[in-house]
Amino acid sequence: MKLNKTLFVSLLLAASLAISCAVEPDDDEDIAYAHMMTSWIRVHYPSVKPYGTYGAYILEMDKGDGASIGDSAYVRVFYTQQSLDGTIMDTNVEDLDKQLGTYDASYNYTGNTWRMTQGYVPEGLEEVMRTMRGGGSAVIALPKSASSHTYSMYDSFTSTEEVNNYIYELEIDTVITDIYSYQDKEMRKWFRANYDCEDTISAHQYFNKLVEKTADTDTI
Repeated sequence: MKLNKTLFVSLLLAASLAISCAVEPDDDEDIAYAHMMTSWIRVHYPSVKPYGTYGAYILEMDKGDGASIGDSAYVRVFYTQQSLDGTIMDTNVEDLDKQLGTYDASYNYTGNTWRMTQGYVPEGLEEVMRTMRGGGSAVIALPKSASSHTYSMYDSFTSTEEVNNYIYELEIDTVITDIYSYQDKEMRKWFRANYDCEDTISAHQYFNKLVEKTADTDTI
């Protein structure tokens, strides 16, 4: 009988410890993702340590020598997003899309414009980008834990796929300090390329004069 009581107490203690150490399923998932990332880094980049507050891994970097990236700045970026197994998830690099057989003539291959701060770009990615300048490039391993953001207007951060560990290859083509002037310049460039003219009736408004005809005042 004494043995049975001892066994019962032991089992009760074990059950209590199991309950006290239990974690939520989401916590288990986050831990698993963290282990996957650290294991991948240990195998492929054993000397690389997590950077900054959010723990992104800078695998390669050329900081660039152009304009610095300030608060609320916009940057035009060429990027490729891939999973740890090398699967390309998203890219705006035209040559790469052609190689993959996923080229789409309607897609934007002139660079995407991202805004710093405001929750548009994951904090871990933005933290690294802020150390760079125009003309810079980097390969960044971004853990799932560093991919949280308030919301995003950018497809690469609002995929229907769940947030995961990702590798980003980035090229900062341009740092945009005056977004309105930049947009006006880009619109004029697009208008010239597509309509072979550049008539304006007021700031940021465009029209293409197709046929000029004198109005009949008697019919107005």
